Formats: sequence, structure tokens, C-alpha cells
Amino acid sequence: MMHKPVNHENYKDDPLYRRVVNAVRHLQQNKGEVTPLNVLLTLGMLQPAKLLEWRQGRIPFLEAVLTANLSITNRVLRILRLHAQDLDMRDVPIEYTSIGRHKNLQFSRAADPNIERAYCRHYIVRVRPAPEVAPADSPATAEPPTPPSEQPEADAETPPDPQGS
Repeated sequence: MMHKPVNHENYKDDPLYRRVVNAVRHLQQNKGEVTPLNVLLTLGMLQPAKLLEWRQGRIPFLEAVLTANLSITNRVLRILRLHAQDLDMRDVPIEYTSIGRHKNLQFSRAADPNIERAYCRHYIVRVRPAPEVAPADSPATAEPPTPPSEQPEADAETPPDPQGS
């Protein structure tokens, strides 16, 4: 089945949308950031052992070991980017280097810059400053004094009746 290209108007209708959203929610709660590699791991499209081999430089490009075809993987990456934009997450590019050798790692066979950038994005929840709240005893939040005209009159000479009569 051929799918329409994923864009901002139709990405929520894609069959993979719900799975990507659930993966993003899970990663936000457990890791505080969302990366394409972690989404692919969460979706089962990348095995942890294969990721480690790639990180060690033993696999020439990551797409060679993905369990999903490249069409599906590219749709996941687009849905992830669009969903992260809708969540107003910060897009931080990260450079991946091999463990120990510090050689740049490659994601795609062709090393296409657009594809490489799609894998290198990390999405982080923006920290928003908390709204300023006035202290409880400040004039902004304290109850205004009752005007004298609304205060109950007290008879200074007669003490109140304890039985209420």
C-alpha cells in the first residue's frame, strides 16, 4: 500500500502516528528527551545490540540494521519531527561519534545530509519559567479589608450573650 508523503496537514492520519506519539510520551516521562534512535528502539525497529555495534563502528551505516524498511523508517522520522514541533519541543542537533574511535557515524548508505540530520535531532521539552506568583501576604493576593460601613456594629457596653439569645 502506497502512503501519501507525510506533511503537517496529514501526519496525524498516518497509521504510525499513534505508535510514535506513545513512544514520545514514554521517552519524555522516562528520559526527559526524545531522540529518533530511542523512538526506533521503542518501536522495535532497531535492536539494542545492533545499535551498540553501530556505535562501536562495526556497522558502516545504521539503516543497514533497521528491522523496518526505509519507507516506514522515514515516515516515523517525519511524524516524530512534526509531532515534536506541535509539542513545541526544542530541536537540538547532536553529532554521533563512534565509541572509542571518535569517528563520525553514518546513518544512511548515501550519507544524504537531510537524512543524516533527521536522525541527529534530539527533541527536548522547553523549560518555561513559572508564572510569578505574589507571596500570600502581599497586597496582590491578600483579601481587601472590609469597609467600615459593612462591618457589624458591636455594642461596647454589652458583652455578647454566650447562648446566642
